[in-house]
Amino acid sequence: MVDWMIYDDAHQALIYTHGDVDLKTRKAIVAEYLGVQINRPPNNKFQFGPRNSIPAIDGLTIHNGFACKNYEECGYLTTSRKAVKVHCNEEHDWTWSKADPAHWARVKLQTFFTVPGNAIHYFCVKVPEQAGEDVTDKRGRPKCQLIDDIKEQWSHGKEQQENLQKILADGASRHETTNWLKRAGWTAHFKERDLSEIHACSRMPGREDDYLRRMAAAMDRLFFGRCIDGLKSMPLMTRLLLASPHQLDAHSRPFGPLQEKTSMDRNLIYWTRFLCYCLNVLHLEESELFEKHGFHFATGQRERLGKLWEHLQNADWSEEALEEELLEISASFWMQQLQGDPFASPLWHFVGVLGIDGGTGQFRPAHLFTYVLAGLMYVGRALLGEWAIPTKERPEMEDLAERFAHVRDTWLCKATYSPMGYTLSLLLYGRAIAKQTGSRLMVSWSKTKELMYFMGKPIPMDDIRSMVADMTTDAEDLLWNVLMFKEGEDVRFKIPLADIEDDLTHTQRGKSFIHSNGLAGKEVEMLEDLVNGRRRQQFLDKNGEWKWGGIRKHLKDVDKFKQLLLLLVHMTNIPSRGDEITGLRLVNGINRDRNGFVIDGEFVLVTQYHKSLSHFDSPKVIPRFLPERIGQLMAMYMIYVRPLTNRWEADRWALYDKMSPPSDFIWHDENGPWGSCRMSRAMAKWTLHYMGIEIPLQDWRHVAVAISRKLARDRGVKKADFENDDDDDDSEQYEIPDDLAASHTTKTAENYGVTIDVLKRLTAESLEIFSQVSYRWHKFLGLREQQSSQPCLKRKCKVEGEGLTPRKRPKILPLNKAVSEVASEQVLLKALRAVLRDDHAQFRTPQQKEAVRLAAAKETPLVAILPTGGGKSLVFMVPAMLSGSGVTIVVAPYAELKRQLVTRCIDAGLDCKHWPEARESWPRVVLVSAEAASSDDFLQWAADVGVRGKLDRVVIDECHLTFTAADEYRRKLRGLVLLRNLGCPFVFLTGTLPPLCQREFEEAMQLQSPLYIRASSHRVNVEYSVVRVKNGRGATEVQKLVESRVAGLAPGEKGVIYCNSHMKCKVLAQRLGCHYYHGNPEDSNAHFLAQREAGFQAWLGGETPYIVATAALGTGIDVPGISHVIHLEAPHSIIDYAQEAGRAGRGGERVVAVVVIEEKDWPEEDAAKDSCLEDPWAVPGQRLTGLQGNRSGAVRQLQARGSGVEE
Repeated sequence: MVDWMIYDDAHQALIYTHGDVDLKTRKAIVAEYLGVQINRPPNNKFQFGPRNSIPAIDGLTIHNGFACKNYEECGYLTTSRKAVKVHCNEEHDWTWSKADPAHWARVKLQTFFTVPGNAIHYFCVKVPEQAGEDVTDKRGRPKCQLIDDIKEQWSHGKEQQENLQKILADGASRHETTNWLKRAGWTAHFKERDLSEIHACSRMPGREDDYLRRMAAAMDRLFFGRCIDGLKSMPLMTRLLLASPHQLDAHSRPFGPLQEKTSMDRNLIYWTRFLCYCLNVLHLEESELFEKHGFHFATGQRERLGKLWEHLQNADWSEEALEEELLEISASFWMQQLQGDPFASPLWHFVGVLGIDGGTGQFRPAHLFTYVLAGLMYVGRALLGEWAIPTKERPEMEDLAERFAHVRDTWLCKATYSPMGYTLSLLLYGRAIAKQTGSRLMVSWSKTKELMYFMGKPIPMDDIRSMVADMTTDAEDLLWNVLMFKEGEDVRFKIPLADIEDDLTHTQRGKSFIHSNGLAGKEVEMLEDLVNGRRRQQFLDKNGEWKWGGIRKHLKDVDKFKQLLLLLVHMTNIPSRGDEITGLRLVNGINRDRNGFVIDGEFVLVTQYHKSLSHFDSPKVIPRFLPERIGQLMAMYMIYVRPLTNRWEADRWALYDKMSPPSDFIWHDENGPWGSCRMSRAMAKWTLHYMGIEIPLQDWRHVAVAISRKLARDRGVKKADFENDDDDDDSEQYEIPDDLAASHTTKTAENYGVTIDVLKRLTAESLEIFSQVSYRWHKFLGLREQQSSQPCLKRKCKVEGEGLTPRKRPKILPLNKAVSEVASEQVLLKALRAVLRDDHAQFRTPQQKEAVRLAAAKETPLVAILPTGGGKSLVFMVPAMLSGSGVTIVVAPYAELKRQLVTRCIDAGLDCKHWPEARESWPRVVLVSAEAASSDDFLQWAADVGVRGKLDRVVIDECHLTFTAADEYRRKLRGLVLLRNLGCPFVFLTGTLPPLCQREFEEAMQLQSPLYIRASSHRVNVEYSVVRVKNGRGATEVQKLVESRVAGLAPGEKGVIYCNSHMKCKVLAQRLGCHYYHGNPEDSNAHFLAQREAGFQAWLGGETPYIVATAALGTGIDVPGISHVIHLEAPHSIIDYAQEAGRAGRGGERVVAVVVIEEKDWPEEDAAKDSCLEDPWAVPGQRLTGLQGNRSGAVRQLQARGSGVEE
């Protein structure tokens, strides 16, 4: 027998005095006492109360307990004072009074069993110290009982005082009301009401609330299954309107699912709580409901809720019908007209209920409540969107727009007498208050700066440093002693990170630096160590089959290591947001790059600031340099531990005849990447373990940022606005890199999201700036002896005695690409015929053929001057059609030209896309506007394509505009010079670039010795003439020319009349009875909008023969059938005239081009300049005047041409 086991012969019970035992020990006990008779003492024989208690049984725990005064009647014994109080109240209708403050007596209890349930059967016992107690009062109560009764009386008094404090009194409200509470109206509305009781009614259903839980589940299916999934079939404009609170405006971004489902779950909880609240108070009469809660149900609302409650209790009621009923009820609450007191609405009343902080009993301040309002509104918009135009009915709905507009304008917009209108107004006010007041003070410091007080809790800085150091050591011990299988005296080694060559441009699916440095396949080495080691029996049986019990235990250790690694990565840098770090990838995914890189011997994790993407589709990337020991842990996990666990996961799925690919994420489980909630739980668990205080994720964020600002920040730090963003939102202007590294700006610190290719924004400057941020944090934690002035240090790593010296910089390896020889003439001709879809096609001119050949050979810079209609687009389309071609970027100055080029490329069978649609793929041809081509976003993307060896050339179409366009637009076009930094071949295309303008063009584009291919611009099918008329007769002359010509036009032939101003176009069009075409000079794309007008389409289709136009119709637009061109007044320059007249005769038609000049605009005679015009190679300085912005010179040149067909 053992001393910690007692056998009670009287009760035939074996009593173990040391608590719980494991299975192995239990079996040993059974074997030891196998011959002893053991019986469970029957409950009916152990009815011992206060009056017939028995001596305490040796070995059993003695509990302090309570016995009901009616024990003989009910037999109630318990160790809980709250339980006996409830029992006496419910079973015996007891209420507190001075005469009977406690309807129970304190007793000593024992039980044979400690497991929950009916097995626990208490009985009263006597203890030795109870003998001889002194009686002190007439009622015979001992001293201890007297003290207990007084304490009970005091406790009851305190409860009453606390209940009174929960009721908002009128006197207190006058002194404690803020502007925020006045605006919300909560103090007046909830006056004299119990806030704790009101808040309790709004809680989510508990485990025993089966009917409410059924309702919550149905609400979840309705919201996600119909409202959110149904957005896929909702028209785009409807979603844009649904997202906007303004009646007359659509939002810039459509209403849609939030980037994190957890956010939508949180928002839905607000609405589910509202429905639970309504059902919880439904049993109250209207008078009692108003007295206790302060609102009434509107007509029909109580009846609907009553039916819902009946259906929830009816198991036969279908779930689909329940969802439909919930949608109808939800819509009815949002669509309640609020003409008088808004608190007459149950929903607006519930907004106030949400403002009650259940933990503190106070109202929430503005900065802690605006996100609640936004979440409630999000759910309301989704519900009403589905109610207005149900998903199932949309395909056959003819009045969809009208139905949605009626619901939206009445119930979903600002300044409406509806719950949404009031909620929107309060949200805007709350945001304004939050900006002015900020958040509460959470952090304070001791004078020595070595002790922080967070929410009143002291956090010594040395404890944080010790926690990181101990956690690192424990993670290393766990790695080498448990996760690795090597054995021997010195089994620990380092991976030579300094010798790793990491190609940052390598994006092959499922690959990383591991595969390009001969580090793949280490799971085989792990297997060999396991099989040859002492722990083989834990994982393999005698037949060589896996023991899954041992593997599961090992995977738990791996999970523990991953938790420690995650926290070390997070804590040794300025913290990122939870989902930004748990979503990091160790290999390249299908659409997203990996996040782990080795740069100059240091392990770098690149995270993204998600808020910038969600707002502007422009992610900010933050490189975070890991300390050396943490970097080694990460590398060991990726190279050794993870491959083996991947194989085990695959083998486990194979047991069920299933196959699952390995996860791309560093921290993952069977459900995907870890969420921020799991990370927060790990933070709380391990900070409690190492520091004795729980610090969850959100609290650590406050702590770490406060440490950074106080102890780990360089006051003279360089600004981190290295991308020159120009966002309208002030909160998106990135300032201090320490703030940006913490995933917030200096002004804001909230929001989440997802992103694409991280390398598009990773620059050498960002690596330098943020490495210093990481190093300062490492220095504070004692992980870095001294801070280097340079971001990259030379260091030596030894592996098994071999010294390895790193390179100064990581080697950036370009993607391998085939360097093909210049395409042969036959190959180019074949590509030409493929583009034109004509097996007999030939190049039009020798100059066109040579331009195509040189473009395919990537000669640069190449300037091809081919006449209008001379096939300039083939100069880039044919090379792009060649086998193995990369990306050709074409910059088109006008939207219509861009549209036509896309159409031509697609018709030719080329993969062609507009920017930014081309962002996610690399089509053969990318069309981009001149403004977008000089933007940071596009330049970064183009540089990324170039670095990967996929950028063949950049083509600038209509390049003459870089020095002939209007001043403002010309400045924009000259930003195209930034494209020269891409270092790829350049091709410039134009139909009009006189030799004397070459120098100005080269200066505008910063070209040196470009190669010119020039074809004659003479067009033998055009008859030019100049008509001189009296002042004020110009429009009349144009009308005569049109009337004389219109009758002779063949079917499909058209005419264009050019004017120099928008107003003249309008007046002349009214006189001629035709339409006019124009472009807003402030918006280079505005003329594209004008093309969609009925007038332009009518002229294009041949319904009206003439159209009046500005120069907007002069460049880049290809319209067939134009045979008559009239200019009222001289064109701006001879180049402009060549372009505008060049719109005609593109199909070989005979063309008449007339310029009508009034006497006041007729140029004075200038013999020197006129003689210069006769000699095309005259003094450049003289002839240049006539080529550009001097209309007189243009007229003289037209005169020099004379009337007749051009030779």
